This record gives sequence, structure tokens and C-alpha cells, in this order.
Amino acid sequence: MAQRPLINNQRQDDDNPDEYEDFEELQGVVERITYRNDENGYTVARYNIDGAGLTTIIGRFVSINDGEHLTILGKWIEHPKFGRQFEVAQSRMSAPATLKGMEKYLASGLIHGIGPKFASKIVTHFRDQIFDVIEDHPERLREVPGIGRKRAKSLAEAFKKQKAIRGLMIFLQEHDVSATLAIKIYKEYGDEAIRVLKENPYTLADDIFRVGFRTADSVAQKLGIALDDPKRYRAGVQYILKEASGDGHCYLPRQEILTAGEELLDADVNSLDEAVKYLEEEEKVVDDSGRVYLRFLHEAEGEIANVLAKFATGKVKKYQKQVLDAKIAQIQKIEKLDLAQQQQQAVVKAFESQVVVITGGPGTGKSTTVRVIVRLFEQLNRTVRLASPTGRAAKRLEEACGRPASTIHRLLEYHPQQGFGRNADMPLDCKVLVVDEASMLDTPLMYYLIRALRPGCRLVLVGDVDQLPSVGPGTVLHDIIESGIVPVVELTEIFRQAAGSLIIRNAHRINSGKGPTYDPEGGAKDFRLVKEENRDAIGDQVIRVIREKLSRDFDPLNDIQVLTPMHAGNAGARELNRRLQETCNPPSGDKGELKLGDRTFREGDRVMQIRNNYDLDVFNGDIGRIVWIDKREGNVRVEYDRMVNYTRSNLDELVLAYAITVHKSQGSEYPCVVVPLTTSHWIMLQRNLLYTAITRAKKYCVLVGMRKALWQSIRNAHTNERYTNLMVRLRDASEAVESRKQEG
Repeated sequence: MAQRPLINNQRQDDDNPDEYEDFEELQGVVERITYRNDENGYTVARYNIDGAGLTTIIGRFVSINDGEHLTILGKWIEHPKFGRQFEVAQSRMSAPATLKGMEKYLASGLIHGIGPKFASKIVTHFRDQIFDVIEDHPERLREVPGIGRKRAKSLAEAFKKQKAIRGLMIFLQEHDVSATLAIKIYKEYGDEAIRVLKENPYTLADDIFRVGFRTADSVAQKLGIALDDPKRYRAGVQYILKEASGDGHCYLPRQEILTAGEELLDADVNSLDEAVKYLEEEEKVVDDSGRVYLRFLHEAEGEIANVLAKFATGKVKKYQKQVLDAKIAQIQKIEKLDLAQQQQQAVVKAFESQVVVITGGPGTGKSTTVRVIVRLFEQLNRTVRLASPTGRAAKRLEEACGRPASTIHRLLEYHPQQGFGRNADMPLDCKVLVVDEASMLDTPLMYYLIRALRPGCRLVLVGDVDQLPSVGPGTVLHDIIESGIVPVVELTEIFRQAAGSLIIRNAHRINSGKGPTYDPEGGAKDFRLVKEENRDAIGDQVIRVIREKLSRDFDPLNDIQVLTPMHAGNAGARELNRRLQETCNPPSGDKGELKLGDRTFREGDRVMQIRNNYDLDVFNGDIGRIVWIDKREGNVRVEYDRMVNYTRSNLDELVLAYAITVHKSQGSEYPCVVVPLTTSHWIMLQRNLLYTAITRAKKYCVLVGMRKALWQSIRNAHTNERYTNLMVRLRDASEAVESRKQEG
């Protein structure tokens, strides 16, 4: 059994020493790096085993260089193409131990401008003093002919950096931190990593993607942080609030935090209460009458309320009714439109108010109404900008209005390092802003948006309030409507052309608590129910419907989208994606393919981005198609509305998207939608979820599954309540504005 500790290259936690009983320990020198992916540390190298000659080793290493002495723990495997290799589970490294090793180390390309020739000269000149010279007297390197000030400095700095990496590795090795996590830690903190981890390892959860509190807590305990350390309790409270915001809450009642903390941290209530008080003093959380917010969310909610209250009472330029009516009539004639009374009311209200909400279900003419609003303001020489929370929704808005539209992030000129370029100091250059799919606005995004509006700018919010709420915290559109302080026009009339669609008719029926119909007058055939009462067979039925029925009229790769309530189960997104990939895009010799753990990506696959990546300019929910894979390097090219190149390090931000959750479909439309319904998804069977899924279909919608699950969805009008206080704060802010006016 090897001595411990060594770097664990495969596992997150090393809780079972027995798993290494069959592993072998080797000692030797890295002769040559054959392949190295710096993003994730995966390395193939030739390794000279002490006294036994060369072999190939594979594994993940934070840092590895030619000439380094390495002690490794792992097992021999037989690769079908490359033969016998040693798969490294753990490793322990040190500086080159011999002059030959040092020469190879310096010649490895580690230092720019130092190759085999200079490496040999340096080692020959200094012999046994070489390590002391580089570390303590780097100026002496200039004694070697051809080594100037710049090259000597570069060599010393590179060696110092590698020494820092080795120091970090030794530190992490001693605490059983996996190599995968070690790579992420070093990439995030660099030479400051040890200091950061010693001061507060819980920052890992804040700074590193897909490292949550539990992982950070595990590292903290390995570093000797006590279970009752106040830092742990504070980090736990912040984690609870962040998790709550991920579930849509802007705050949590204080008592719920204490209860959740007891379970998560095995802590007493008094200690947790002290943790909350400390975070209040540090201005990281705010207790607003027992409602505990992360500080930013409290500020954001308050700012939204204050600005909208001012907008709601803002004065705008008035036109005589006859003049306004004439302009609207002229636009209708030019656009060949005939607005209904509610639509005309919405247009007038948008003109007469600084902020207005236009809401309504599918087929009620929201897009036509917005088109007329845009034309009206343009006739009056008002600069109009159009935006939506997602790229897909922005594209639909652009098509409906015949004018450019963008995502809100692009509108506000977001940059990863600088933040939002448009803000209170640099407001948007428009007189009118129209935001479509406003039901998707969460509290943070609404905050950044309203901060960038000039005084006097009109804000038109358009959306279907009966859709699912935003993925992020808050129920902004709902709260604005319910506050009663903002003018609201609800479009309820379904137009004749839309009324001929069963998709639209059934969406409205379901939204009112009625069951769908399948035999309309006029013979519309765009909605279907495929019954399958065996819950274990619903996934099979989905595949069968797509393969045998829908693929006759729709392209499975481009036109058919499965929308499912949940990720798990045989009718959940994960399993359906696996099976749909094999059905719609099976492997073939001419398709590049890349395996990552239990995931396989293939050229032609439909994929979805699951995290905002501002460096790549792709966002959570964006769907594209893989057009090229470099299996050796782990690079993938995805086509969205443009080409985006991924490296192996950020492929964890991509998932297959043949089947996605209904929540991820918000703001999108698809030619054909398939919705599996099973009582296995009982907790997610809600009316607004089914309504949202159906309204994503443009030409055809198929429900596949159990009638019991269908009716459970229709009857369950209860939505998961979110902790948000925007409605109350809007009313309070409105009263404050009115009070100031009366006093003034």
C-alpha cells in the first residue's frame, strides 16, 4: 500500500482507503508530455519508472513537466489501440531531483526562449548550484553566454510559478482534494490559492462554477475547519439564501433559515441566529421585518419599486384624441390591420402612460398591438428600442415588428469584466422601450433594466402573466399587475384565425380549468392526445410517436421538441435525451463523437447552454447544433445564430436538448411539441406548466401519457408561492410619491 497522501485524480472525496488496495505505486521521472489539455489537466505522458524503463501514463494533473520526479498510484489498463498504459489515480510531485532531470525540465518549453541548447548550457555552468541560483540568485543566470536580463527574468519567474503550483499541489495533496477540483482552484486563484483556502475555503462555493456549499464544506473540514466554526454557519446561511433565490425566492422568513440551517449544518438555533446577525452587520444580508434577503436582492426589489412608482405618475406629452385616433387609423390602413377595441385601448394607454403592461394569452393579438405601438411612436419621431430576456424571444419580436430587437443583456451592453455598460450614468438612448416576454423578467434583470432608463422614457411591458414565472428570483410581471399602481390592459379576445387552431383553443381551455378538445368544427388537426396509462411505457411511447408518426411531417433534428416537466425518470429529460439521440442522430463513421463520463456528444446533436457565459456570448437556455468535434483536443463547435467554439473545460455548460424541461422552453416556439405526462412527475403537474408547454407549439402539439396526469395538471391551479415583497413595496413607493407631491 502506497504512502499517503497523494493527489486523488478521479474522485471528489477520498473516504474509502480500501478502494486503493489493488492499486500499484510507481516512482520515476516524466520523460515527455505526449498530450496535455490545460483546461482540465488530462495528460498523456511517457514516464521512466525507476529501474524499469519507459511506459505511458494517463490521468489528470494540475501541473506536470518534462524532467519532474513523480510518485504515482494507479492501475495498469489495456487500451485497444495504444496498448498497456498506467492509469493514474493519485500523484505526488517534486522538483527535478537530478541534473539530468533539471536539464530536461528546463528544455521542456516551460520557459519561453529556453530550449535544449540553453538548458544544457545553464546546467553545465552551474552544476549542483543550479537550484539555488534560479531560486535565490537569478541575476547570476546572465553568467551563461546568450542569457540576457530578459531571458534570465523569464526563467526565474517561470520557475517561481511552477514552485508555487507545486506548493499548492502539496498543500492540496495533504488534504485529499481531487485533481479536478485542484485545477479549478488554481485557475481561479492562481498563486493566492493557499491563502484563500486557509482564510475561508467557503469562497469556493461563490467563485467556482459547480462547486456548491457541500463541496466547499468538505474541503473546509479537510483543512481543519471545525463543524461549529462561525465561518461555517455564516457560509451555510448564505448558501441557504442563494439556493432559495435559485428556487425563485427573493427572501426567506428568518425562521425558515434557522430551520433549514439546523438540518444542513446540524447547528443550534442560537448559533445560526448569531450567524445571521453577523451577516447583517457585514451588510451581506438584510432583515426587513423578518424577511431575510441577500443584500443585492433587497436593493434590487426596492429600486424597481421606487422607479416604477415614479413612472406610474410621470407626465407625458398629450395629444388630442382626434389626432391620436387619426394616426392609429392611418397605421392600420398602411399595415392592413383592423385592431379590436382592446388592442386600440392598449395602443392609447401605451401612448398616454410612462409605463404600461399589456398582457394576454395566445392568439389575442399582443404582437399586432406591439407592432402598431412601435409604428405610432416612430411617426411621432420617438426613438424606440425592442428587447426580450432571451435571444429566441428577441428574434420573434423582431419578426413581428419588422424592426431590430435584442436580448436585454445586449441592449444594456453587458461585458463579463465591466458589467452592464448601460446604467444610471450611461442610460439607454431611447424614448420608448418595449420589452416582450416580460413574464420571464426576474428581479435582478428588471433592476438592471430600469436603472438604464432615462427620465421620461416610456416603458411598455408585454407578456402572458399565466405563463410560468421567471427562472430567477421574483415574480416581477405578476407583482406589477397585482400592485394596481401601473396601467394594465388585458387582451382576452381570441381572433378568428387563431380560434381555428386547437393549440390556441385548448391552451385557453386548460388555462380556465377545462379539458382539451380534439374534434373541432373546421377539422383542425394540430393537437392530439396519445394515451398511455402504463407510466413505465410513456418514454417508449414518446420515442414511437416521434419515429413512426411525427417524423413523416417534421424533421426530428430541427422541428420536434420534447418538453417534459422534470429531468428524472424514464419520461424525464435525461433519459429521453439519451434515447432520442440514438433515434434521431445515431452514431456513424462520418460523425465526430466525444465521450465525457456518461455523456456523449455527436456532430449533428441539438444542445443547450445551461449557464450564462458572457465570454462566449451565449446564455442559459440557448439552443444550438453541434457542427464539428475535435475528439483529441476535446473542442466542440456549436451553431446558434453564429458559431461558438467550446473547449473541453466548458463543455459542462452544454447538455443534449432533444428533450428539455418546460421551464427552459420559455420565450421559445417550436414547429412541433411533444409533452409526456406521467404521475411520476406528480409534484410538477401544474396548470401553468402545461399551459406554457402547449403554447410553445406553432404547428402541432402532442400530449403523450396518462389522462390522470393530464387532469391533475388542469385541476392544479396552485403555483409554488415565491417569497417576494415587490407588490407591497410598489404600493408603499407609490404612496410615498403621492405624499411628496402633496407636500410639495
